[in-house]
Formats: sequence, C-alpha cells, structure tokens
Amino acid sequence: MNWEELFQISDIRILLYLNDKQEARYSELLKNVVVTRSVLSTALQDLRKRKLVDRTVDTTSDIQSRYRLTGKGSKLVQLLINIQKLTL
Repeated sequence: MNWEELFQISDIRILLYLNDKQEARYSELLKNVVVTRSVLSTALQDLRKRKLVDRTVDTTSDIQSRYRLTGKGSKLVQLLINIQKLTL
C-alpha cells in the first residue's frame, strides 16, 4: 500500500464515517460522505480490496449493501485519529 492510495480524501472520509456509525448502507454513504456514485463505488472497491472494509448484501425485497470496518480498518482509523490529535 503506498501513500497515494492510503490518503485519498474519499477513503479517509468513508473510514471515519464507518468508525462513527459502525455500519452504513451504500445510500447512506452516498448521501452523507461521498456525493458522486462513481467516486464512492471506486473508493469502496479499493477499501474492500485492501481489506479495510467488509461488505454485506441483504437480499430482502430490495437488495441492500452494508459496509463496516474490518479489524485492520479500525486500526488504521485509530492511527489517523492519533495523527489528527498531534496536529491540533
């Protein structure tokens, strides 16, 4: 993982949001975090590929995707929070 991949602003915003909410649907992330579908989809795919976020698909009458941090993702968020505290 290189620095350019790690510090995409959309990735950080998604990780921090999931840390606060524990879990979020795709539509919730689209509404509250990243307002462009293509950016959100690309960011989520990348975060899943790097094993920072897990995806669960609910096969109810309308299919819903839910996202949450993995253990690795939680550790990364804690590091980001610690870095933020150092810069304040």
